[in-house]
Amino acid sequence: MTDFLKCNHCGFECKGLTLHLKYKHSQTPKEYREQFPDAEIFSKSVRKQMSASNPLKGTTCTFEERYGDRADEIKAKIGKSQGRLEKERNGLDKQKQ
Repeated sequence: MTDFLKCNHCGFECKGLTLHLKYKHSQTPKEYREQFPDAEIFSKSVRKQMSASNPLKGTTCTFEERYGDRADEIKAKIGKSQGRLEKERNGLDKQKQ
């Protein structure tokens, strides 16, 4: 038995609604979940496959243990990109006002 999800907007059946929602309904999964709180985005088989392929599943290592000498460099890059995104968001918010 193959498991499919049904889109609550149009009845389209598929295993993952992410792209369908984006292109057919111009909606993000977050917006879809807000509108339909009990709705699933991925079928059981897709969730099982994603879980099985998760490289961090069952690990208890810290960020520093995982990335070693590169941890500080990666954290700095993440911080810069988050700062850039915040500036962009603030700029967009000011333009809307």
